[in-house]
Order: sequence, then C-alpha cells, then structure tokens
Amino acid sequence: MRLLFMFGPGFLVVGVIFQIICAVHCVRNGRQQQWLWIILVFSVMGCLVYFFVEILPTLGRSSALRRTNQALTDILDPDRGLRTGSARLAISNNVQNTCQYAEQLARKGKYTEAINIYTEARKGMFQYDPLLLTGLARVYFSTRHFGECVTALRELLEHWPDQRRGDAHLLYAMALEEDGRHTEAEREYKLLADSYPGPEAKYRYARFLQKQGAATQARELYRDIVLVAQSAPKHYQRMHREWISAAQDALKGV
Repeated sequence: MRLLFMFGPGFLVVGVIFQIICAVHCVRNGRQQQWLWIILVFSVMGCLVYFFVEILPTLGRSSALRRTNQALTDILDPDRGLRTGSARLAISNNVQNTCQYAEQLARKGKYTEAINIYTEARKGMFQYDPLLLTGLARVYFSTRHFGECVTALRELLEHWPDQRRGDAHLLYAMALEEDGRHTEAEREYKLLADSYPGPEAKYRYARFLQKQGAATQARELYRDIVLVAQSAPKHYQRMHREWISAAQDALKGV
C-alpha cells in the first residue's frame, strides 16, 4: 500500500478497484485459494501477476471480446475481411481460405457469391468436405432456403457421422423444422436434447414442442435447463446465459 500512497489518492482508488475486480474474478471463477491471498497481501503487484497469468490468456478466447473487435473492425474498415479473404484465396486456393472468404461474403449479405464459392469448391475429393458442406448449409439457412440446407447437411451427416450431436446436427433439426418437416425435426431434436453440449438443443426442442401444443413436455424441458444451471459451475452459467435466461422466461409463459 506504501507504493499507492506515493502516487496520490487517485492512484490509491484505482488500485483498490483493481484489487476488488481481481478478487471477485478469482472467487467467481474458482481459482486456487492461493491467488486470493496474493491479491490481498501484495495489492497492485499481486493483481498484476494475477492479471497476466490468469486473466489475459483467457481474453483471446472470449467470444464477447471477439465480437467487439469484429464490430470495431467493421466500423473502421468494413471491407477489410473481404480484402484479406480474397488475397489469401488468391495465394492458396485451399478449403480453409475458401470457407473464410465465403463467410466474409455472407457477412456482407453477398449470399449468392458465397454459395457460388462453396459450390465451385465442392469438386473431386472435396465434394463432401465437412467445412464446405457446413458453410454452404449455413448460407442456405440464412437465406431461408431450408430444403437446400437440409440436403447439404444430410450429405454431411451421412459422410461424416462424427458431426452428429454437434452444431451441424442442431442446424439440421432447425432446418427440418423451418421446412415444415415436423416429424423428422422432432426426431432429431429428441436425439440432441440430452447429448448436445450445453442447453441450446434442449431449449430449441422445448420451444418446438411448445409450438406443437405439447406444453407439458416443453415445461419439463425448460425446467431441466434451469435446474441444471442452478447447480452448474459459474463458467457454465456464463457460457450458456442466453439459453438459461430464455428458459427462465419461457417457464413464466408455459
């Protein structure tokens, strides 16, 4: 604390706030108890060590931070992603660069161009490439071409069965629902409800059942989501806050 007083009361206040933030982060994220003692005993120096060891490495993996950075990039240089993607594709016409460029086109609303990029890349040994099929299906879903989306995902799941119980399988169920194929959609949602990582699939299944008039079944699924979240670790609650909140709200109206 002696160092803080040397720089005046303003620095003292900032130091205390920084210390509180680090202590709260340590407790809420279940860090080892030793870190809390380091933060409290060594004040600013302890907080700096904690920040660089425990907080900074996780910032790059933060989806919220990535979204913020992307939003700023879109404002300051809206065509940067397209230029970069096009340049990389010109240098190396591989699947990864193809998908990145097509994704940038889709983000800019150039869906027809994105579909063409994916389709042209699906030749020879890459006809059933999982990245190309998944990207193509997402563009079809975004443009409400649900039949084409179902076809692309069906090819994906047939040739890459390990994609089941994942995001592609969930998108498949959603596309079936939107395409009016409710019997097939219910079967896929039911398969995903207890195997999909996180509560999103169960929430979407519950909402589907609610739309079909099965309010009792929907209520049970919403309640399961909330009960699991209540006993889950804090990081699970933060990661799935959107679906947990949605299930809580849905329970009020079922």
